[in-house]
Amino acid sequence: GGIWDYIPLNKITDLTLRNVDGNLLSLSIQLPNEAHLEFLYQASAKEELNELITQFKERTALTSQGSADVFRHNKNR
Repeated sequence: GGIWDYIPLNKITDLTLRNVDGNLLSLSIQLPNEAHLEFLYQASAKEELNELITQFKERTALTSQGSADVFRHNKNR
């Protein structure tokens, strides 16, 4: 189970990852008009988060505007 948020990929302008307090990572999802969402993860998730960012950049380079593709985020991670 869990609660999932869906964000259309064509609404995401960038994903960034930064360290917070040594053992946490912050994933920031930039949206249009300077809006953003931020999610905290354990530092042990760094490899998976970097893979997510790489896949996002590859996928958005291939998709056209108006795509129905979405970014899914499980709040229980």
